[in-house]
Amino acid sequence: MMSFSQGDFEESDEQFRSRPRGGRKRKCPPVERLLQKRITPPSQTESILNQGPDYISWLLSGAADEDP
Repeated sequence: MMSFSQGDFEESDEQFRSRPRGGRKRKCPPVERLLQKRITPPSQTESILNQGPDYISWLLSGAADEDP
């Protein structure tokens, strides 16, 4: 739906742009932060997935039931 109103578009646009907008303003991170490598320790889930077939065969063999 469009509405038409008489008036100077440039003036109303300037008024619209001059109003403060809500929200949090983002700050640019320093270059050093962008160049840092992200290092995360492997989780237990990843180590289980890396074991692959050995872990699955251990699960299927019922070895978990044998442990006290």
